[in-house]
Amino acid sequence: MKHVFFDIDGTLWDRRSVIPQSTIDAIYKLRENGHKAYINTGRTRGYITAPQLLSLPFNGIIAGCGTHIEIDGEVIFENLIPENLATRAIDITSRYGFRSILEGPECLYM
Repeated sequence: MKHVFFDIDGTLWDRRSVIPQSTIDAIYKLRENGHKAYINTGRTRGYITAPQLLSLPFNGIIAGCGTHIEIDGEVIFENLIPENLATRAIDITSRYGFRSILEGPECLYM
Protein backbone atom coordinates (compact mmCIF):
# COMPACT_ATOMS: atom_id res chain seq x y z
CA MET A 1 0.00 0.00 0.00
CA LYS A 2 1.21 3.49 -0.87
CA HIS A 3 0.13 6.90 0.42
CA VAL A 4 -0.31 9.48 -2.35
CA PHE A 5 -0.63 13.21 -1.65
CA PHE A 6 -2.33 15.72 -3.96
CA ASP A 7 -2.10 19.50 -3.93
CA ILE A 8 -5.27 21.36 -4.91
CA ASP A 9 -4.36 24.30 -7.12
CA GLY A 10 -2.94 23.26 -10.46
CA THR A 11 -2.87 19.58 -9.49
CA LEU A 12 -6.39 18.46 -8.59
CA TRP A 13 -8.09 21.33 -10.34
CA ASP A 14 -7.30 24.04 -12.83
CA ARG A 15 -7.61 27.84 -12.62
CA ARG A 16 -11.39 27.58 -13.00
CA SER A 17 -11.70 25.05 -10.14
CA VAL A 18 -12.50 22.27 -12.59
CA ILE A 19 -11.28 18.77 -11.77
CA PRO A 20 -10.55 16.86 -14.98
CA GLN A 21 -12.35 13.54 -15.33
CA SER A 22 -8.97 11.86 -15.80
CA THR A 23 -7.95 13.06 -12.33
CA ILE A 24 -11.17 11.79 -10.79
CA ASP A 25 -10.74 8.42 -12.52
CA ALA A 26 -7.11 8.20 -11.36
CA ILE A 27 -8.05 8.80 -7.70
CA TYR A 28 -10.74 6.12 -7.83
CA LYS A 29 -8.33 3.68 -9.54
CA LEU A 30 -5.65 4.44 -6.96
CA ARG A 31 -8.10 3.58 -4.17
CA GLU A 32 -9.36 0.46 -6.00
CA ASN A 33 -5.75 -0.72 -6.12
CA GLY A 34 -5.52 -0.53 -2.32
CA HIS A 35 -3.62 2.74 -1.98
CA LYS A 36 -4.53 5.77 0.12
CA ALA A 37 -5.09 9.27 -1.23
CA TYR A 38 -4.82 12.56 0.64
CA ILE A 39 -5.32 16.23 -0.06
CA ASN A 40 -2.11 18.01 0.96
CA THR A 41 -2.27 21.79 0.70
CA GLY A 42 -1.07 25.07 2.11
CA ARG A 43 -4.70 26.17 2.32
CA THR A 44 -6.19 26.03 5.78
CA ARG A 45 -9.06 23.62 6.41
CA GLY A 46 -11.60 26.45 6.49
CA TYR A 47 -10.71 27.18 2.88
CA ILE A 48 -11.31 23.61 1.67
CA THR A 49 -15.06 23.46 1.19
CA ALA A 50 -15.75 22.71 -2.49
CA PRO A 51 -18.21 19.80 -2.77
CA GLN A 52 -16.63 18.58 -6.02
CA LEU A 53 -13.33 18.23 -4.16
CA LEU A 54 -14.64 16.81 -0.89
CA SER A 55 -16.82 14.25 -2.68
CA LEU A 56 -13.73 12.44 -3.98
CA PRO A 57 -12.64 9.36 -2.00
CA PHE A 58 -9.74 10.87 -0.10
CA ASN A 59 -8.57 9.17 3.08
CA GLY A 60 -7.65 12.46 4.67
CA ILE A 61 -6.64 16.08 4.43
CA ILE A 62 -3.38 17.73 5.41
CA ALA A 63 -4.06 21.46 5.45
CA GLY A 64 -2.41 24.69 6.48
CA CYS A 65 1.09 23.43 5.65
CA GLY A 66 0.69 20.57 8.12
CA THR A 67 -1.03 22.50 10.92
CA HIS A 68 -4.24 20.46 10.47
CA ILE A 69 -4.35 16.72 9.78
CA GLU A 70 -7.54 14.71 9.29
CA ILE A 71 -7.71 10.99 8.65
CA ASP A 72 -11.06 9.42 7.74
CA GLY A 73 -12.89 12.56 8.89
CA GLU A 74 -11.23 12.67 12.33
CA VAL A 75 -8.86 15.50 13.25
CA ILE A 76 -5.72 13.81 14.57
CA PHE A 77 -3.52 16.93 14.80
CA GLU A 78 -4.16 20.65 14.91
CA ASN A 79 -1.78 23.43 15.83
CA LEU A 80 -3.48 26.80 16.24
CA ILE A 81 -1.86 30.13 17.02
CA PRO A 82 -2.51 31.01 20.67
CA GLU A 83 -5.05 33.81 21.10
CA ASN A 84 -2.50 36.23 22.59
CA LEU A 85 -0.21 35.85 19.55
CA ALA A 86 -3.11 36.28 17.11
CA THR A 87 -4.16 39.45 18.94
CA ARG A 88 -0.58 40.73 18.90
CA ALA A 89 -0.25 40.06 15.16
CA ILE A 90 -3.48 41.95 14.46
CA ASP A 91 -2.36 44.88 16.63
CA ILE A 92 1.05 45.12 14.94
CA THR A 93 -0.21 44.83 11.38
CA SER A 94 -3.01 47.33 12.07
CA ARG A 95 -0.54 49.79 13.53
CA TYR A 96 1.27 49.84 10.18
CA GLY A 97 -1.89 50.11 8.09
CA PHE A 98 -2.15 46.49 6.99
CA ARG A 99 -5.31 44.42 7.11
CA SER A 100 -4.99 41.08 8.82
CA ILE A 101 -6.39 37.83 7.51
CA LEU A 102 -6.24 34.90 9.89
CA GLU A 103 -6.99 31.49 8.47
CA GLY A 104 -8.37 28.71 10.61
CA PRO A 105 -9.89 25.27 10.53
CA GLU A 106 -13.44 26.59 10.14
CA CYS A 107 -13.22 30.10 8.69
CA LEU A 108 -11.10 32.87 7.31
CA TYR A 109 -11.10 35.80 9.70
CA MET A 110 -10.80 39.26 8.15
